[in-house]
Amino acid sequence: MDVPLVVLDYVAAQVEVADPSCVKRYTEREKTRLDHQWEIAQVGGFVSFTSAQEQLVEWLDRRAWTTGDGPKALFVAADASSRPCTY
Repeated sequence: MDVPLVVLDYVAAQVEVADPSCVKRYTEREKTRLDHQWEIAQVGGFVSFTSAQEQLVEWLDRRAWTTGDGPKALFVAADASSRPCTY
């Protein structure tokens, strides 16, 4: 919670929060953080690692056998394939 005011004001403006001082109350209710994590996951299309692990392992296995890529290239490819194209 020790965030510089300029950072807090900047983020508050981005998410359209009129009163940035309300961030101090954010931790008063534990479930708020969990609710927000769920909302972010829904909007961003994110899933838990455990629900995607098997599919990722299969994808990595196929790619390793067909491309000959090493661990670093496979990691970069897996990371890139998990991001939606925004441009």
